[in-house]
Amino acid sequence: MKSDARVRYTKMRIREAFLDTLREKPVNRITVKELCEKAEINRATFYTHYADPFDLLDQIEEEELGKIRRMLDMTAEKGDNILLTVLSGMEDRNTANAVLTSSNANPDY
Repeated sequence: MKSDARVRYTKMRIREAFLDTLREKPVNRITVKELCEKAEINRATFYTHYADPFDLLDQIEEEELGKIRRMLDMTAEKGDNILLTVLSGMEDRNTANAVLTSSNANPDY
């Protein structure tokens, strides 16, 4: 299902605010209030898309794992070195995966 540009923009702002905050502190210390302030949205808008910061984390993790799966599929089809390709794709410390693998995120990721 496609969402309109406003919804995509709002979710992008929430995601950016969340990842920036996750760089600074553990997920269990992140509040909806601070995410809303950083993303410049109201609480109702946040709750339209996510149940809480943990739900947001779960959705970001699923998106990132989906990207990794697609990368693995493409790499396998081309016969490239799978591990090298995936690791190089995750190497940039500014990516969501870098934040998701930090000590502040879900250790099960």
